[in-house]
Amino acid sequence: ELYVTTRVDPLFFALSHFYRIVKKGDDQSDKLDKWQPWDQALTDLPLPILRALGLDPALNINGIKEVGQLAHLLDVSDMCGDDLLLCKFSEESALKWLVAKFNQALGALRTRQLQRKRRELERRKEMGVSGGAKSSSFNMAEDTDTKKQEEEKDEDMDRSKQGSEIVVTLSNAEEDFLRAGSLQ
Repeated sequence: ELYVTTRVDPLFFALSHFYRIVKKGDDQSDKLDKWQPWDQALTDLPLPILRALGLDPALNINGIKEVGQLAHLLDVSDMCGDDLLLCKFSEESALKWLVAKFNQALGALRTRQLQRKRRELERRKEMGVSGGAKSSSFNMAEDTDTKKQEEEKDEDMDRSKQGSEIVVTLSNAEEDFLRAGSLQ
């Protein structure tokens, strides 16, 4: 039995299985690169993975449509008729699937980070917190450049108040951090 406490796409387990076979470099790995009957290609795939993928553990299948998620890792063909499905491991298809998974994870992390920043800005706005603490008895010499920047910030704040949506962007460092995080 295989118990996992977090949601994981079962294709990662299947990909790991195929990768181990290919990495061995024996006769079985050579077979994965060639067309072979469906049941022979998946004979060594552990039963918990087959169940997680929603496949019959006996590998009985009725047509290409029942291949399911494994079509992301395998090229499947019924060139010999509906009763004999042939398949082979496709590194290109697996890579496309992994890139799509990466982009999906990156998008989810980016959305979460933007929502977090937006909530923080809204919280600061409600509390009336600006960039730092100010004292009414402390007076600094006025710098014209600083004053212009503060006026521009005030104008930006006024514009953002007019629109109901607070505009939030991520820095390059945050984007790099999210890319690294989506690989995990």
